[in-house]
Amino acid sequence: MILESIAVISAANAAISTIKEAIGNGKDLMAMGQELDQYFDAKAKLQQNASRSGSQSEISAFLALEQLAEDEQQLKTTLVWMGKAGTYERFLKYQAQQKQQRDDDKKQILKRKLARSQTIKNAFIYTTVGISLLGMVGGMIAALIYFISFKVK
Repeated sequence: MILESIAVISAANAAISTIKEAIGNGKDLMAMGQELDQYFDAKAKLQQNASRSGSQSEISAFLALEQLAEDEQQLKTTLVWMGKAGTYERFLKYQAQQKQQRDDDKKQILKRKLARSQTIKNAFIYTTVGISLLGMVGGMIAALIYFISFKVK
């Protein structure tokens, strides 16, 4: 868990460094989609690790989130002073869109899992009812044959 947090922090720091450097070189924020995605994914993973109760890495995840908040503040300063007009606002908008997309993706995955488990449950019920009905029909046919053969004698 701690090694995972370290790897995630490294990925986030690398993404922020790349973004700062690119903005310093006059590149537009929207042209750095991959780096922004890496940063947001890392931040989301750290938030998820920090929110797990009972995890021994809660403190390290919290501290990592604090470091990311500090880095994000530096990024804000870079975007405001070195970026094009409105870059920081576009960054916030993009960040909100990415969070919404991740949340929507999680909801879709959860819906698919729920639908699949419901399908499996229904298949089990239908199979059980079918087998029971076949057993009952078979039993009736056997009883009918028994009674017919009993009357014949």
